[in-house]
Amino acid sequence: MKIVPFAPELQRDWELLECVVVHRDAVNRVRTSTRHRYPDAGGQHGSKVLSYPTIYSENDSAEFRFTRCLMVRSWDEMDLSIREADPEPQFEGRTFRRYNKSALLDLHSEIPTVGLHYRLLFSNEIIDVICEVAPLVILNGAPT
Repeated sequence: MKIVPFAPELQRDWELLECVVVHRDAVNRVRTSTRHRYPDAGGQHGSKVLSYPTIYSENDSAEFRFTRCLMVRSWDEMDLSIREADPEPQFEGRTFRRYNKSALLDLHSEIPTVGLHYRLLFSNEIIDVICEVAPLVILNGAPT
């Protein structure tokens, strides 16, 4: 039997654009982009080199819509003081993860409420979401 990885089309190096939480719903808008190379600086005056604009082009965009959220937590990737002690997490995915077992899920899952733990990993932020239903993901304007 072939093992299919968790949402391979969503495992990209996303940049967080916006995280909106209203009542029990959370929407995370993300993108990937490419930084264009500068012209060669050789033989150029220093003031001209320093004034080159930084130009980015958006490659992909996505919107992760979580409904019936029990908890949404956004935190700095480097802030080790608030990480939960979780010696054996079980998850699938690289930048968009679905946890089968985590300390955070154990804290917020009570019978009869069953929660699903998802995590979005960015270069500087981490967003954890525990919700009652799977999220709707809209990739480049089309639901997946």
